[in-house]
Amino acid sequence: MCAIMFFGLAALAGHPGFLPVANEGQVQVYERKNAAAVEMMAVGMIDASPSDVQAVLLDYDNYARLNPRLAESKILRRGTNDLLVFQRLKLPVIKDRVYFLRIAWNTTAQGRSDIRFGLAPGLSADLPNDAVAMPILSGRWELEPIGTGTRITYYVQMTLGEGVPNLLVADGAVREIPQLFKNLRDILKDRHAALALHR
Repeated sequence: MCAIMFFGLAALAGHPGFLPVANEGQVQVYERKNAAAVEMMAVGMIDASPSDVQAVLLDYDNYARLNPRLAESKILRRGTNDLLVFQRLKLPVIKDRVYFLRIAWNTTAQGRSDIRFGLAPGLSADLPNDAVAMPILSGRWELEPIGTGTRITYYVQMTLGEGVPNLLVADGAVREIPQLFKNLRDILKDRHAALALHR
């Protein structure tokens, strides 16, 4: 717990304006208040290497396990260090949100990884017309090796549009981001268990 709090404070030092809004033990969640869009940050430790964590975070064809709100997630194009992805977000009451994402990543010689994602420009005309185009979505994952594990710092900026209040979006994010980290841990545990069976 103390380590998570320390890492959270260290992350805040470089990102003024974020205030703590939730502490789920293994992950701390922060919000930048009074921003034009919902801006969240979360910090947590995971007992896995940055390369293993990155492999899960880039497995967009199976992203619904990481984020069950996704009704669809499909890699459309792969580059050396980038992806083009289509996703459909299933939400209660309101219409689905759909979008194309561009994802890019890099890894340093020290083993630190940085994964950035944002809406792909110029492709909105190709979105299905039975849902609403996501107006704002961008963010990144920062993966830093700490001992035998990884410190994860997650940032996201988003709005849902069509008059959905940012306050409601932020309240949902505060509840769901810790679950995102839990799902990531569960996927990594399953992968490690599957590897152990084949050794």
